[in-house]
Amino acid sequence: MNDQQRKALIEMTLLTGWKYSILNEAMSLLTDQSYTREQAGQKLLEVVADMGDSEQAYLSTAFGFETEKDH
Repeated sequence: MNDQQRKALIEMTLLTGWKYSILNEAMSLLTDQSYTREQAGQKLLEVVADMGDSEQAYLSTAFGFETEKDH
């Protein structure tokens, strides 16, 4: 496996993990009676933004990836 393939596999694995984390968070928020639907939606947007920031930081630091946000 070459370096490009390895990076692509790692990125796909990370994105798959984050996808399931987002889905779990969404289900948790939607079933939590203390949140209105709008509040749950806003909270989920915050969670996704935080995940995106951590993903970018991880990929940039660990593998030297540059994302569009880096430019």
